[in-house]
Amino acid sequence: MTSTDSPSTSARFPAGRRAFPHRDLVGIAQLERHEILYLLEEAEQWVSLNRQSAKHTDSLAGLTIINAFFENSTRTLLSFEI
Repeated sequence: MTSTDSPSTSARFPAGRRAFPHRDLVGIAQLERHEILYLLEEAEQWVSLNRQSAKHTDSLAGLTIINAFFENSTRTLLSFEI
């Protein structure tokens, strides 16, 4: 996407609405275009942070993060078989 393809932030998000009003994200079928663009922009910022040598941010202070794994891990399975 080039800079001419991407609308400005004010044009992308409807006035008076939060950029991403959803509490949970299970799929993207119900998302509007501006919400998907917001998620992609957020992902780019996290990638940039991850590539820095000092990987610290207070963005998630006070929040609980949960990772859900839905498939068995081959490494874990093999460690129990040894």
